[in-house]
Amino acid sequence: MPKLKLSPLQHALLYACLMLGYLYSGSFFSGLSAQSQVVLIWLPAGIALFGVYLWSWRFLPAIFLASATFNLTAQDHLQLSLLLTPLGAEVGLIALGASLQAAVGGVILRRYIGDPLICTSSLKILLFIFVIGIGVNLISANIGVYALSTFNSNYSNEHHWLNVLNWWLGDSLGVLLATPVLFALYHLGFLPKGNKKSHWLIVATVSIALFSVTFTTVIFHKNSELNSLKLSQRETKVIENAIYRQLNNSLVHIHSLASFIQNTPNLTTDKFDSYVAQLIADEPSIKAMSWNTINDKDSLLNLQARLFEHYQRPISIQGTPLSKSDPYIVVEMISPLLGNEKALGFNVNSNPKRNTVLTQAEKANTPQATSIIQLVQSDYPEAGFLLFSPVYQLTRNATNKKQLIGYATGVFLVKELLSKAITPYQEDMFHLELYEPGTNRAFYDSFDELQKTNVQNLQLLGKENVTSLTFNFSGQTWLMNLQPKNDYLAHHPNDLSILLICFQVLIVAFIILLILLMNNRQTILNHLVSVRTKDLKREKQLSEQANKAKSRFLANMSHEIRTPLNAVIGFSQLAKQTKDTDTIVDYIDKIALSSSSLLNIVNDILDISKIESDKLQLENIPFDLLGILQRVDAMFSPLVQNKGLQWNLNNSLPQPTWYLGDPVRIEQILINLCSNAIKFTQSGSVTLTAQVLSQSSTEHTLSLAVIDTGVGIKPEIAKTLFSAFTQADDSTSRRFGGTGLGLAISKELSLLMGGDVTLTSDEGLGSTFTFRVTLTTTAPQATSQVEPDIDLSNIRILVAEDNPINQIVIQEMLRTLNIEAVLTKDGQEAIDTLQQQHFDLILMDCQMPALDGYEATKQIRTLPEFQHIPIIALTADAMPEDKAHALDVGFNFHLAKPLDIKKLKLCLSQFKL
Repeated sequence: MPKLKLSPLQHALLYACLMLGYLYSGSFFSGLSAQSQVVLIWLPAGIALFGVYLWSWRFLPAIFLASATFNLTAQDHLQLSLLLTPLGAEVGLIALGASLQAAVGGVILRRYIGDPLICTSSLKILLFIFVIGIGVNLISANIGVYALSTFNSNYSNEHHWLNVLNWWLGDSLGVLLATPVLFALYHLGFLPKGNKKSHWLIVATVSIALFSVTFTTVIFHKNSELNSLKLSQRETKVIENAIYRQLNNSLVHIHSLASFIQNTPNLTTDKFDSYVAQLIADEPSIKAMSWNTINDKDSLLNLQARLFEHYQRPISIQGTPLSKSDPYIVVEMISPLLGNEKALGFNVNSNPKRNTVLTQAEKANTPQATSIIQLVQSDYPEAGFLLFSPVYQLTRNATNKKQLIGYATGVFLVKELLSKAITPYQEDMFHLELYEPGTNRAFYDSFDELQKTNVQNLQLLGKENVTSLTFNFSGQTWLMNLQPKNDYLAHHPNDLSILLICFQVLIVAFIILLILLMNNRQTILNHLVSVRTKDLKREKQLSEQANKAKSRFLANMSHEIRTPLNAVIGFSQLAKQTKDTDTIVDYIDKIALSSSSLLNIVNDILDISKIESDKLQLENIPFDLLGILQRVDAMFSPLVQNKGLQWNLNNSLPQPTWYLGDPVRIEQILINLCSNAIKFTQSGSVTLTAQVLSQSSTEHTLSLAVIDTGVGIKPEIAKTLFSAFTQADDSTSRRFGGTGLGLAISKELSLLMGGDVTLTSDEGLGSTFTFRVTLTTTAPQATSQVEPDIDLSNIRILVAEDNPINQIVIQEMLRTLNIEAVLTKDGQEAIDTLQQQHFDLILMDCQMPALDGYEATKQIRTLPEFQHIPIIALTADAMPEDKAHALDVGFNFHLAKPLDIKKLKLCLSQFKL
C-alpha cells in the first residue's frame, strides 16, 4: 500500500480515531444485542485488523485498552476495585483474545496477502475472505466465551457453543464489512481524482450491505423477542392454573383429613398416622398434619390423660388462651411425630394470628389458611402455611346445631407445592418471586436455589417484561411476579437465528469477494493503462470495455438475485391485497417457483440441521422390517431396471421381523444408501442384503448392506465421505447432482440409534455400505384397514378449527365421506355447541384463540355426559411429545396436519358408533 505522508500529529489523530471507533462502534452494536452477552455484528474486529496492518504491534495496546474499556463500562456499577475481582480477569482475557486475533490476522495480511484493494492475485483475495475474514476469528470467539464461562457467574453454559458460534460469526461480519471500507477510505487520501470512483463504490456498496445486515438482524431479533414474550405470557397462564390446582389439592387433602376424623369415632394414633401417611405420600408438599381438639379449662385433665394414652408419656398443655372465655385448641395428635414432638399439647389458640384464622374457619365453615410462616423445625427455615379445617360432631346437640369439636390442621411447604406446579422448562424460562400484600420481601423466589434464607428483598417490581399474578386462597392473598430470563429471550428460537447469521455471513462474504475480485480486475487494468502509455487510445478503449463488462457482470448478477426476490416480495404483497382464492393460489405457485432457485443451496443444510441441533427425537414403536424392505424393493426395482442395472434383494432375516425402533428413520437410511449406490453405478448390479449378525432372546443385531458395482471410492476420499457437503470427487455436483448430505444424514441417524454406517470399497470395483444396528424384538402387531365400502354417513361431527382455509379443507373432506359437520372457530364455541346439539365425534384443533383445544378437551372431560365422546386432535403439532401430551389431556387419537383423507377415514372408522 502506498503510504500517506502524515505528520506525527496526523498519525496520532488517526490512531486515536481508530481506537475511539473501536470503542463506540462496539457500544452501538452491543445495544442491538441487549439480551445477549455476545454481539452479533462486531465491527471493532475489522477496525483492529486494519490498525494492526498500519502500525503492526504498536496498535495492540489500543485494542487491549479499547476492549477492556468497553467491557468495563458495560457494567451497571463501574468501580476500579472491580479490576481485582473475577470481572477484571474476564475483561483482561477478552481483551487479550481480541488483541491476539488482530495480531495473527495483521501478520498474515502484512506478510502474505497485502492490501486487498490493490492485490492482483485472486488466490490471495480468497485467502483474505476465508482465512482472515472468517477463520482467524475463531481465536477471539473461543478465548472470549471461555472468559465468560470461567469468570462470569451470570453466564449460562447451556448455550456455550452457540455463543462461540455467534461470537465467531459476529467477528467475521465485522472484519468482512469494516476492513474493505477502511482500506478504501485510506486509499482516497492519495489516489488521483479520477480513480476515486471505484473506491467510493466500494464504500457505498459495503455500507449498504452493513445497513441491510444490521436492519435484518434487528428486525429478526426484535420479532424473535416479541414471539418469546408472547410465549412466556401464555406460559404464565399455565403457571397460574397449575398453582391454583396445587392449592386446591391442599384443600382437598385437608378436607379429606377432616372427614376422616369426623367419621372415625374411636380415633387412635395408629389410625391417624396411617391415614396421614397416605395423604403425605400423595402430596409431598405436606410437612405434617395434626388433630387439634377443642377443650375447656375443666377438661384439660382428661385431655392430658388422652395424650398419655396416645403417646405413653406425660405431655403438658402449653399456651395460655388470649382471653378467659377462649377455649383451648390443643394439638392432640400429629403425624409424622418425628421432629414435631414439641407441638403436642400446644394450644394453637394462644397465638393472635392463628386465633383469627381459627375464628374465620369456624364462621365460614371452610378451611382457612394462615399467612406465610417460616418453619424452624426443618433442617433450615422453610416458607410454609397452615390450613385449619373445622371438624364437627356427627350428632347434633340439644339446640339441633352442629357442635365444633376441633380442627384438622395441615402444614404445607411452599417450595414443594411450587415444584409440582412449575415445570423445569418453566423454571428455566422465568425469574419469579412470591410475596404477600403489604410486604416488600419475598417468602419464595427463584434467585436463591436452596431457599435457605429467611426472606429476600423484592427484585422484580418495576422491572421490564414483568407479569404480576394474584392468588386468593382460603382467606389469604399471594402475589407473584414473573419475568422471562434474558438467556431465554436471547436464545429462543436459536435455530433460525443461527441460520440467519450463517446466511448473512455467506452473503456478505460473497458480496465482498465479488467486490474485491472486480476491484482486482480494475487494479490490473489500471496497471496496464499506466504501462502502455504509447497506445493510450487503445488502452483507454480496453479500459472502457473492461468497465462496461464489469457493469454488465454486476448487472447480471444483480438481476439473477433480484429477479426471484422481486417475485417473492411482489406476489406476497399482491396476495395480501386480494381475497380471490384462485388468484392467491396462483400467486403462491409463482412464489414457490421463484423461491426454489434461492432455496436449492440451503435445502440439504436444512435437512441436516435437525440432527446437528441435537433436538431430533427418535420414535420407539413396533414395526415390521420386512414391510420396509418390501417398500424399498418396490421403490428401486423399476428405477434400477430403467437404468439397465440388476436389482437384488437378499433377505435372510428370521420370521417374524417385528422390532421396536423408528421405522421412518431406518427406511430413510436405506433409501439414502440405495439412492447413492444407484447414482454411482453405471453398469452391473445393486444388491440390498438383510441378515442377523447375532441375537438373544430379546435383541437382534442386524446388518443391512447395500452392495454396488459402481465406480468405487479412493481410500483417502472415503475418510471424509460421511462429512456434510462432501462428495466422492469435485465433479459429482455436475455429473451426478446432490449436496453430499445423504451419507452424512444416514451416518448421524445410525449413531442416534446406537448403530453405525460403514464403508468398504475398491476403486473401480464397487462399494459396500453397511448399516448395523441392535434392535429389540417384539411380537407381531395387528394391522387394521378401512374397508373401501364402509359407510360413515350417519356420523355427526363437531369441528373446532379457527383457520378459515383449514375449515374449508376439513369440511370438504368430510363432505366427500357423506359426513355432516358443524364448524366452530374456538374451544369455547365448541363446548357451547356440544351442549346444545348431539354429536358422535369431535375433531379439535389444538392451537386456537380464546380457548385452545387442550383446555377445551379438559373442560369437556369434566362434563359427565361427554366423558366418553371420542375427541380427535387435529393439529400441526406432530412431534412424539405432542402426541403424548394430547393423549394425556384427554384426546382419543392424534391426526397431524397436513391432513390425509385416507388417514381421516381410517381414524373415523375406528370410532364409528
